[in-house]
This record gives sequence, structure tokens and C-alpha cells, in this order.
Amino acid sequence: MTFIDIDSSKQAERLRESLQQERRLDAVVRDSNDAVMLQDFAGRILAWNRRAHEMYGYSEDEALKLNGSVLIPEAGREAARKLIERMQCGKNVPPCEARRIAQDGREFKVWMLTSILLDESAKPSTIAITERAME
Repeated sequence: MTFIDIDSSKQAERLRESLQQERRLDAVVRDSNDAVMLQDFAGRILAWNRRAHEMYGYSEDEALKLNGSVLIPEAGREAARKLIERMQCGKNVPPCEARRIAQDGREFKVWMLTSILLDESAKPSTIAITERAME
């Protein structure tokens, strides 16, 4: 008598599908015409795409060593801190206009959209930020 472990086959198939979906998402984010970055609630930048590099001037390696607050003019940092606190509590923030600073010191406006990403226990853990330059 031969037994086939169907559960293992199903798990392997789900893992393959998940990996394929993750690769597609990575390609979409990497090649987006918008700046896309991930940051934790302490402000550490965790991911940075090609368009973010073009918009801000920081390479991915440089950006991953930064706190996102360096991208925000001093006058907007308190408001940004309050938005982060709100998201940390799981509250969404509507899309909005914001001012940013590039590596060369140039200030510019962006249209910003944020999404709260959850950890395995469904608690807010990371912020996905998508920005499009307005000027």
C-alpha cells in the first residue's frame, strides 16, 4: 500500500504561489514610477525603490542607514510624528500633500499615500509610503 502526503503537496504549492506573488510585488514596487519606501515606527527606512533614489538622491544603501525624518523639513516634523503615532495605533491616514527635502537640500512637494503593514499577530509594524513629486 502506498500513501501520498497530500498536506505536504498542498503546503508546497501554497509556498510556491506565495513566493511568486512576493516576486511580482517586489517587481511592481522596484519599477514603480512613484517613490516607495518602508519604514518602521521609529522612522528607520527599511526599503527604498529606484524612484525614491531618483527623487531624493540617496542610493538604497545610503537610505537604509537613515531615519525618514531627514526627508522632512523641520517645520513638518511634529505633524509627521503625530501621523506616525496615529498609524502605530492602527488608524489610517488619508492621502495628503507634504513637503520633503532631497539629499542636495532642495525642498519639494509630494502627494503621499501611506499604508499600515501588520506583523504575524496582526499588529501594526511597518509603514509603506508611496510618494509622487508634485513640482
